[in-house]
Amino acid sequence: MSKAFVLVVVAPTETINVYKKLLKVDEVERIYPTLGTADFLLFLEGKSHDQIAKTVRDNVRVIDGVKTTVTLVEDESLKALVEIIDPDK
Repeated sequence: MSKAFVLVVVAPTETINVYKKLLKVDEVERIYPTLGTADFLLFLEGKSHDQIAKTVRDNVRVIDGVKTTVTLVEDESLKALVEIIDPDK
């Protein structure tokens, strides 16, 4: 299971419309409205990194009013390395 956070910047007049459409994206597990550089922080889960990328590309970035996205994907290799080095953690 792959996990990612996505920062979403929207046009000021489209915030509510974008929020409603994000609610319909299956891989979006949580939506956090934010103040600052981004308007939303999304938490996504998918079967693979490729599925996360496809979801962002085909279901998030295409929403009218979405200006930009930044996707941060979990580094599963680091988690596995820590388990090898210190299995008690």
